[in-house]
Amino acid sequence: PRVQNAFPPKTSLAKPHEEKTFKVVRIIDDNTIELEDGRTMGFLGVTVEPKTRAETLAYLEKRVLGRKVILKFDDDCSPTKAYVYLKNKIFINSHLIKAGLAILDPKQVHRLQSKFEKLRTRE
Repeated sequence: PRVQNAFPPKTSLAKPHEEKTFKVVRIIDDNTIELEDGRTMGFLGVTVEPKTRAETLAYLEKRVLGRKVILKFDDDCSPTKAYVYLKNKIFINSHLIKAGLAILDPKQVHRLQSKFEKLRTRE
């Protein structure tokens, strides 16, 4: 008998750590983006201060709009909020806090809460 193709199917050769990316097609407001698949996503664990809304919108339009992002979710939180990373691994949620554009959201409990608190106290 002849031996069939000894290689596994190409679908199983995909890298297991490869993450799905989504293109940001619109900035809805200072805390919400729209993805190419029609979903709207908020930034988990942060809330934008009213006095920095214009600056935050400008930042998101310049740095996030039209770019590919990776979404990471927290099991205990809303599916419409996520940790948002640019494709080059820049963590947008924490960058908003570092830049003074957003603060830690006291109403949300999430797994990176202590990290966000440390970012806030560094300033």
